[in-house]
Amino acid sequence: MKQRMSHRPRRIGQREWLPFILHSSAVVLSGLLLFLGVFSGMAEKALGILFMLLLMTLKVAFHEFGHAIIAYRAGDYTVRSSGYLTLNILRYSDPFTSILLPGLIFIWSGIFLPGGAVYLNPALIDQKKKLWVDLGGIIMDILTLIALIFIAYATFPFGSKTYVALMSTAIYLSIGFILFNLLPIPPLDGYSALAELAPARIREAMYRIRAQAGFMILMAVFFLARDLFGFLWEAARFLYTLTGLDLMFAYWGLQMIRLF
Repeated sequence: MKQRMSHRPRRIGQREWLPFILHSSAVVLSGLLLFLGVFSGMAEKALGILFMLLLMTLKVAFHEFGHAIIAYRAGDYTVRSSGYLTLNILRYSDPFTSILLPGLIFIWSGIFLPGGAVYLNPALIDQKKKLWVDLGGIIMDILTLIALIFIAYATFPFGSKTYVALMSTAIYLSIGFILFNLLPIPPLDGYSALAELAPARIREAMYRIRAQAGFMILMAVFFLARDLFGFLWEAARFLYTLTGLDLMFAYWGLQMIRLF
């Protein structure tokens, strides 16, 4: 008797969660050492840079997971076989968002800010849910931002100044990333969400632009519209002040992780 082929994906094995467990454990351990003020001088600076790199890459994993889990619920079962549901940062690596764009930001600012991407199968995703797939990363960013603010209020009275500064910087950068991703510029999430809200013919044209020239447009904006990014960080500063946290600590943390 013939068996019907099932698209039900295999369960994720425990070994596939190991990179995420090690990654998150490293964030907690490095954060604890900073919280306790175990090191000083160059050792403290090196640990701070490591902590921020680990924390921000973990945030990238959560962002991409946000896209993937909603896509999975919306019908794209391929995200499981691609490893996008494991929170393994290596699964989200991408030549442009993980290497080229962070490299350009590093050259511009002296700060390495990681990125990632997930490759979905639009044909499998329920059309009515595509908007939520596009917004999934930003929704996850907002949730992780809330978690960071909660941790800040719970731990800042007892932690070292370096820990407070770096956590403040993480919150500040998180707000900036959310605003950045909301920009209606291809291939950012804001552009994809806007395309889903557009009429069908315009939406298809926006898809083509994103696929054929999205990264080039983003690079052009990055280099030619610096005033836009200045406005974005002004907005991030304003929103940061609404948290009630000290903005000077965020500035201090930025100086700590800047390599030149």
